[in-house]
Formats: sequence, C-alpha cells, structure tokens
Amino acid sequence: MPISALPELGAPGCDLVGSTLTFEELEGRFDTEAVTYPGGIPSLTITAVGATFAQGDGHRRELMMVNWGVPGVAVALIDNGQLVEVWASSDAALDLHLEALEADGIPIE
Repeated sequence: MPISALPELGAPGCDLVGSTLTFEELEGRFDTEAVTYPGGIPSLTITAVGATFAQGDGHRRELMMVNWGVPGVAVALIDNGQLVEVWASSDAALDLHLEALEADGIPIE
C-alpha cells in the first residue's frame, strides 16, 4: 500500500504485520533506493508489534517506522533531525509516534 494510504487502510486493532508500505511518492524527498531491492519498488515491510525500524538514505534523511500494536503503525520522514512528514494508521498511533520522536529530540511543531 502507498504510504499516503496508511490512514485510510489501517484501523486501531488491525494487524498490519507483514503488510508492505511503498514509498514511490517520496522520490526526490528521500533516496528511495535505500528502501528498494534491485529491480523492485521502494518499500518496507511492517515489522512485529513493538518493533522500531529506521532506514537512512545516506543524506541525513531517514524513515522511522514503529508498529505500536493495537493503536496501529506510524512512519516519519526526518531530514537532518527535523520532522518533514508523518503518516499513521490512526490518531492514537500518530500521538504515540510524535511523543516518541519528541523524546528522541526531534522538534514537533
């Protein structure tokens, strides 16, 4: 599923483990080759509940994904320590993700 569809497709309590998020729409904002297998489309597989996954692109930009369990999944695009955009499958997952980013020193506006 495209990352921008996450809010519409996820719901609290929905188990998204093993689902694939695609990042083609981030072309130019993130070096999508960092999340692409040769010949594939830029994507990440949602990991187990409680797991955090971060992938940098070598240009001080990173995608940070957390599976919060029942509240859902959230992904943030961070550029040079600044939050650029965040996607979440629910408001609860968004709130948790923003709190975690702030605790990690990422300014939240």
